[in-house]
Order: sequence, then C-alpha cells, then structure tokens
Amino acid sequence: MEYAIDGNFFRNDLAGFLTLEALEAVTALGRRELAPVHHLTYIAGVDASGGLHDAFTMSIVHVAGDKVIQDALRVFHAPFDPHHAVEELVKTCREYRITEVVGDAYSGDW
Repeated sequence: MEYAIDGNFFRNDLAGFLTLEALEAVTALGRRELAPVHHLTYIAGVDASGGLHDAFTMSIVHVAGDKVIQDALRVFHAPFDPHHAVEELVKTCREYRITEVVGDAYSGDW
C-alpha cells in the first residue's frame, strides 16, 4: 500500500517513520524544483543502481537555518544505461556547482 502527496507516492510501511501528516506539513504543493541560487551551497546524495532492477536517484539539497530544503530530484527507472545516467547527473551537479556527491558505494552489477 502507498499514499500520495501532490502526485508523489510513499509506502505505508514507512508511516511509523514519516507519517502522512508529517510529510504534508513540510511539502510545498505544486513545487517541482528550485533553480540554483549563486550564494547557496548545495549537497548531493545518490542511491546508485546498475540499471537492471532498481532506480538510480539523486537528491540535491541546501540548508536554510534549521531546515533542509530539497532543490532537485533526479530518478532513472530501470532498465537504463548507468553511464548515461551519470552523464546527466554530472550536468545537473554542475548547474548547482556541486563537486562532490555522497552515496553508499553500491551500484549492483555496474
């Protein structure tokens, strides 16, 4: 089972961690992406995939006081070419002046 907020779907089994009410409280409805702003420092995190079974995702965020704001999200759904995905993610990182990306060092068969 899953629930949706503004067209995004969340798994019900995670509701103990992130309830629907908690997600709605921090969601800017209708917003899809924030353009890069020169004076902000951005952080990128990836959940890599080899392209056969799982999606490859990247989130770009910045810190604003005591909040973390998600500026951009990229998703490549399997099957896909991981080399192409990385090329596209590098372009996005350059737009946000990101030179380092955090990940879990896992990418399946790739």
